[in-house]
Amino acid sequence: MSNAVKGFTLVELMITLVVLGLIATLAVPSMTSFFDKRRVIEAAEDLYANVQIARTEAIKRSDSVYMRFNSAGSSWQYGLSQNDLCDLTKTDPTEASANACVLVVDDGDGVIDDGTATIDSADTVLNRFTNGDYNEVSMTLTSMPNVNNQIEFQPNRGTAENASITLQSEGGKQMRVIVGLLGQVRLCSPAGSGHIDGYSSDGC
Repeated sequence: MSNAVKGFTLVELMITLVVLGLIATLAVPSMTSFFDKRRVIEAAEDLYANVQIARTEAIKRSDSVYMRFNSAGSSWQYGLSQNDLCDLTKTDPTEASANACVLVVDDGDGVIDDGTATIDSADTVLNRFTNGDYNEVSMTLTSMPNVNNQIEFQPNRGTAENASITLQSEGGKQMRVIVGLLGQVRLCSPAGSGHIDGYSSDGC
């Protein structure tokens, strides 16, 4: 009885490597496209959620809540704040009178800050978001209600002015967040080569 151990021949090994190489070549573009699309979807869905939060907070606080934007293509920031024209360059919510993009949340001591971090800075919570988590996703302020690139949500039913923000991936995929006069918020994908399946393009 033979105890010989059978293994791959060199020819079989070469064929296997060629097949694996072909599979990898076909899979890479598909995976690249998938992640390109996912990045812009995640950025848009996070923006959509934060716009909803701003509107809800305005109603809950019975006071205006603002969303301010700064966009230079792939370098962008936006913030939620009870402060009018909050400073998007500020990253320390406890800096006194810095006008950072903050919302005040009582820390339980009964002393409530006014948003300036001069009364109880422990109450001031930074609400600033940047492109840092969404590499290669650019932002265009398609439509803004004023030159300050700011949306104001009113305490009365969270009404606002019309605004539209477009996010685009490096591969050209587009998502858009639209704010209506009554404060309603829509997430859609414009028609055309940048459209993403699963999202409406109607009125986008």
